[in-house]
Amino acid sequence: MKHAAVSAMVSRTASGRQIPAFSRFVGDYGSASISNAWYPDSRATAGDAAIRGTTMLAASLGFNLLREFLPHFLRHDTK
Repeated sequence: MKHAAVSAMVSRTASGRQIPAFSRFVGDYGSASISNAWYPDSRATAGDAAIRGTTMLAASLGFNLLREFLPHFLRHDTK
């Protein structure tokens, strides 16, 4: 579980070192902020954008967990 969680938050450099996944954070929170243009004023605050960005980040974590563990549950042993 730790690997699936960490992989949602870090990227590897060309040398193999792990660094924060800046592009993921900028993409998730940036797109959430840009989407404020299409929301009504009552739902277009910076706080609302932060919640949407965090939701996208959490969804990435959830999908990583599914990719990691779902095959184990779907595997049928014939023994």
